[in-house]
Amino acid sequence: MKEIQIGGRFGDKGLSFFGIEEVNDLLQQGFVVKELKGGGALFHQAKTDESGKTRMALVGFTIQVYFIEPNKS
Repeated sequence: MKEIQIGGRFGDKGLSFFGIEEVNDLLQQGFVVKELKGGGALFHQAKTDESGKTRMALVGFTIQVYFIEPNKS
């Protein structure tokens, strides 16, 4: 089984994705998606205020994609 992490990032230029090309490459090679699992949230340290508290901003998300290898008969 093969595993790839994909996701999206929110930024000044809008939403961008990562990992999509790898998924498409595997699909073209005959791999089959077996399962998708929630990954996590991506955060960025936005600022630290006068009291020393760090503010975090949500900047994206990840998803784990699991593949079954193609039959080699």
